[in-house]
Parts: sequence; C-alpha cells; structure tokens
Amino acid sequence: MKNLPDIKQLAGRVAKDNDKEAYERLFYHFYDNLSRFASSLLGHESVADDIVSEVFVNIWRNRAHLPEIENLQTYLYVAVRNLCMRYLSRRKTILLSLDTLDGDYLLSPYQTPEEKVLSAELISKIEAAIQKLPPQCKQVFTLIKVDGIRYKDAAQILNISLKTVEAQMAIAIKRIRLAVDTDLAHFRN
Repeated sequence: MKNLPDIKQLAGRVAKDNDKEAYERLFYHFYDNLSRFASSLLGHESVADDIVSEVFVNIWRNRAHLPEIENLQTYLYVAVRNLCMRYLSRRKTILLSLDTLDGDYLLSPYQTPEEKVLSAELISKIEAAIQKLPPQCKQVFTLIKVDGIRYKDAAQILNISLKTVEAQMAIAIKRIRLAVDTDLAHFRN
C-alpha cells in the first residue's frame, strides 16, 4: 500500500478528534483497491464506487467505534463485500468475476523494483493468464498479490477457509507460470 502514517493512528484521529483530514487520507488510501474489489464482485464500476462510498459514509457516522476495529483494512473489505452481496441478493444476481482487470492493474505502486523491470510483453502474458483463471482463483490472486492482503485476511474477506485460499493461490501461480513459460518466483511468498 501507499506510504501513509499508521492506519490505527489515522483512525484514532478520526474517532477522537473528528479529524476530517485523517478521514480523507484513509479514504484515498483505500478507495481504489476497494472499488476494484467491489467491481470484481458486481461487474459494474459505478455501483461499486457507490458501495465503497457508502462504506466510508458509515465509517464517518460510526467513527467513535473505529478504535475497536483491530484491522481496518480487513474490516473495510468485509464491509464492501457484505454491501455487494446485499446489492446482488436484492437484484437476485450472482456475479463473482474479475473481468474488469485493466492494463494498469499489475503496474501497481506496491511492486518491488524487480517487478517493475518486467517487460510489457511479459506483463501482457501475465494479464492474459490471470484473465483465464477461474473466478474465485482470480479473486484470491488479486486480493493477495495485487492488493497486498494477507492470506488469512483474504479468507475472511471472501468468507472461505484459509486452506481454500492457499489452494486457489497454488492453482493461480501454477497456471500463470505455465502460461508465461517463465520463472515467476517473485510471485511466491
């Protein structure tokens, strides 16, 4: 994630001091990844943005309870997931895909210098391989490798077991490695 003062410190400032600047920093820090996550669940970008905004409105309304949240990042992902599921159930639609992956997705600011050196051709092959992953596998891979979520937190966000997350990551890495026919050891933990 982007360099930012301690998330707990910012959350504390929001809770105790009603600090709007700290709230904005939290918002901008998490917004893009949460919107991408919501969009992957919904398949609709504008609805995803509305849902993420609603989560942050709720955070502000209930800011006094922020210090009680142990891991704000996981909390936000779970809140977004829950609102997305509620939206989908109201529409009686279940769409759990990551078909909105765009070309800049892997060129995340969280990459190591080695990852930034990857050629455009290799990135294109990786993107194509990711697109071909089964939906849940693609979602797990994206949360862990693109958004930087821990395995345990990804399991909680997606409401699946840790073993399922580990299995899906193993499948994703194997398929991507086979697709690009190159050593992608830097994708391993």
